[in-house]
Amino acid sequence: MNQFRDGRWMVGLIALAAVLHADSLIYPFIIDDYVYLETADQAGWEDVSTILSTATMDHDASGVWWTPFGDLPFYRPLAILTFVLDYHIWGLNAFGFHLTNLLLNLLCIWLTWRLARHLTADRSIAFAAAAVFALHPAHNEAVMWISGRFDLLVCACVLASLIAYMRWQRDRAGQRWAWLCLFFFALGLGCKETAIILPAVVVFGELLRWRGREATYRLGELAVGALGFTVVGVAYLGQRFVLFGGLGTLPPPYGVDFSTSRGFLDVIWNLCQYLLDFVFLVQIDAIYLAAFWDKYPFLLYAAGLAGLAVVAYCWMLAAKREVLRAGMVWAALFTAPALMAMPGERNIYLSCVGVGFIGAGVLAALRARWQDSPLRFQRLKRVATVAVVVGSAMTLIEHGFMWRVAFGSEQVYRDLMTAMPDPPPGARIYVVNQCPLNAVGFNQGVRLRYGRRDITACALTLSPHMEGFSYDEVYRTGPDTVRVDRVGGEFFESFVERFLMFNRPKQLQESAGRFDLSLVNSPDSIEGLTELEFKLPLDLDDERVFLFHWDNRHVQSLTDVIWRAEWPQLVTCPIQSLPDDALVQH
Repeated sequence: MNQFRDGRWMVGLIALAAVLHADSLIYPFIIDDYVYLETADQAGWEDVSTILSTATMDHDASGVWWTPFGDLPFYRPLAILTFVLDYHIWGLNAFGFHLTNLLLNLLCIWLTWRLARHLTADRSIAFAAAAVFALHPAHNEAVMWISGRFDLLVCACVLASLIAYMRWQRDRAGQRWAWLCLFFFALGLGCKETAIILPAVVVFGELLRWRGREATYRLGELAVGALGFTVVGVAYLGQRFVLFGGLGTLPPPYGVDFSTSRGFLDVIWNLCQYLLDFVFLVQIDAIYLAAFWDKYPFLLYAAGLAGLAVVAYCWMLAAKREVLRAGMVWAALFTAPALMAMPGERNIYLSCVGVGFIGAGVLAALRARWQDSPLRFQRLKRVATVAVVVGSAMTLIEHGFMWRVAFGSEQVYRDLMTAMPDPPPGARIYVVNQCPLNAVGFNQGVRLRYGRRDITACALTLSPHMEGFSYDEVYRTGPDTVRVDRVGGEFFESFVERFLMFNRPKQLQESAGRFDLSLVNSPDSIEGLTELEFKLPLDLDDERVFLFHWDNRHVQSLTDVIWRAEWPQLVTCPIQSLPDDALVQH
């Protein structure tokens, strides 16, 4: 009877999670989705071996000219194969890709419940762990952004691996569970790098005796498990050495630069943002809210300290409960790699499993403490209900924000295709003050949308922010040369612009060659740079050359970005003649 009731509750929870994220099914592709779509478009089954033996992303992903040559240290071939499968089924219909993401999220919720059942004999607490995980707003980015699939897949694989490990150690159910544990661990490594943390989670979990004080430990089986994890992990790391000449590190500002004291401050900064999301359900991201936190850093640090206080209280309240100890280990270890990279909600999707366990442990402790007091117990139920309502409401609020952002990125493609329904063969499309959301995958997106590989599209300049704090003016300086002046700001001063530079500003001239561009006067430094002059591969009067401008000058605040202002439009870029005095100087 209890199992039947558990099943009904889990069906209801999964249904609620599906409803909360159902709007993702009508979302368009966004940001670097098109990078993986182009890989899928060009891949046949004969290319599987190539996908398994190459880096997942390189300089070609960029939609701007200044990204230098080189690979990013991402090796996620199995996840890429899921994009290939989806593409062969759905083509450019985003619905199918989002459906896969949604189903993976629901699978992770179910697996979280199954793992919690191994950590606690109390069915209600196991359900509470799954509920906290399912309703936490931090899932929005991973579920609604197709590229967030890496995090969904690695979460499912890590959960399945650990469940198999628990079955093997607890039930002595045969060696098949040991093989399944290692199989899912290997799958997880092929989906995202963070799976490499799983062996450490197992070690710390065993030290904290998360299988209960009554669990028996056989050194032989533990040694076999450690050996298995080691063999799989070494094989994976060996492949990374082959691909990247080492383990591979993220270049700043993708990753934290520890060569200066600023690096340690960045780790604290990231930790505060993640605590803000874990505890107070406030969305974090490297792009959308970065300007706000830069302006009011004391608010972020205060929220981080408050979050740490809440975590400390949770530990004091329920440290004796296996489910909370498991949650603390899980959340701490799987969040640690995210602290070394730029912040993003998708990076903590896997960590949120631990948050679910922590929440369940606290509820269990409070229930045990207050079950003899009917009044307090009723208050606990009301608090749990309020938490469900607040979590659901924050999810919907973040969905509204992401809806605006997603369709803002999509609007760039729609405006372009309205202005150019049938580009001539070999068309060259350049965008000035490009939308930051189209900084990655723009060339791939244009080619896929038109179904043409002869087209080349890139951003000459990028808007430093979603808001129009500065703007770019374009002057014609010769038959095939243009000068772009930034008014009200500097080039490469924003996080987004430097993010695409891989921290290698001295390679600008070489980088421009990726799009057959060249800098007329290559700058000695990017500091204080307000003027760039480009030589195009074709004359400006050539019918194959098109110049556009993303006009966001009317957007003055984050509120405008979210809902108040009309979204910026992609319009034909006016090219001015140089003033007489500037012409003489030039």
